[in-house]
Amino acid sequence: MAGELARKYKLTPQGEEALKQWFEERSNKAAEQWSQMIARDGTRLEDVIRASQNVRFDEGLDDFMPTILSGDSLAAFQADRIKERAQRVEREADTKVQRLDAIVGLSEAQKDQVFGIMARSSPDYDSSITLNGALGPIGATPGGDPHEAMLTVLTPDQRVRYDAERQRRRTQAAKDMAAVGLTLPPNWEFLDENFR
Repeated sequence: MAGELARKYKLTPQGEEALKQWFEERSNKAAEQWSQMIARDGTRLEDVIRASQNVRFDEGLDDFMPTILSGDSLAAFQADRIKERAQRVEREADTKVQRLDAIVGLSEAQKDQVFGIMARSSPDYDSSITLNGALGPIGATPGGDPHEAMLTVLTPDQRVRYDAERQRRRTQAAKDMAAVGLTLPPNWEFLDENFR
């Protein structure tokens, strides 16, 4: 990543070296945290899997790059980062909307609402990201827990279908994990699989 960023934003040799050192420090810190988690009593396989899904090698990069970039290069970097985050937010939210739609059959207005809820709950979401759906700009969504906010969008019939499918998938996932000697985490949510 350091080499790619150095070429793309024309870093000075000193800037490239500082960036390499920053990545190395982050890598060492992440390795130390990983080792501590693995060695901790009570760490389950589920904890390891979830932790591996949450690894972000570029976390903190937005705060570091202004120390080695300026002017047009910094502006280009910041614009690219917003675009990258927006794409990740969109992919994650679209996948969750598609999963829910396949179960309950969402209207276009509901798709936009659920998309907004899921997008704003993404760790990559930034308030500078503009959300647009099939029906135009997506306004503010109910605060609090994203899962509860999503449920408020569903009709009573859709809620029944969702609850039934959620229970079916939870039972199957628990059975699959029990077959290999594991337990399902209490906060398991099938719409979030592969995203947290």
